[in-house]
Amino acid sequence: MFLLELYAQERNLSQLIASNSRISRGLARLLVGALLVPGLLAGCSPEYNWREVRPAEQRYQVMFPGKPSMATREINLDGEQRKMHLAATQAGGHLFSVGTVQLPNDTAAAQQRALAAMRAQMVKNLSATEKIAKPLQVPVRDLQGAVRGQAAGLQIDANVANAKPGQANQMYAGFVARAGLAYQFLVVGNNPDLEQVQTFLESFRLLE
Repeated sequence: MFLLELYAQERNLSQLIASNSRISRGLARLLVGALLVPGLLAGCSPEYNWREVRPAEQRYQVMFPGKPSMATREINLDGEQRKMHLAATQAGGHLFSVGTVQLPNDTAAAQQRALAAMRAQMVKNLSATEKIAKPLQVPVRDLQGAVRGQAAGLQIDANVANAKPGQANQMYAGFVARAGLAYQFLVVGNNPDLEQVQTFLESFRLLE
């Protein structure tokens, strides 16, 4: 039963990513490895239906515009094999996702290396060019919602090179690390609505 459930999760996620060829080439390599289910998502993109998601073991909360699919895959991060836990959904023809990686330790050096590698690989795999990179302060809260502080991160806005009409041409991503975990949360799509992008990025919280 476990294998069937895992296959179903990966199949749903790979179909979601395969709905755009450039997302498929980029995110599939970095986030979910060799998920080889071809084809396009059937039907129309769902309406934006925002709901709060809190994966307990990954210690974050975020507003997703639809029910996310979940998967865990081995990835190569800065020359080391790491497990990435991925939550992703599609809405309005755009991909919304959060990836979480367990770090070897909780030192500042480990955090910086992981975030730099995640950023560089994401930009490279999507053939993107950064147009804006700015500091990001991610709120930290306890499980009851009380504010515990902030974590310093980075937000980048990037253009995807050589995108054909209808393909993903923009990426908006945040990167942050805390308590032995590194996170990337992003929106990739064809001219996504900036209000929806901000709703997603600004809703991201770390939990402790």
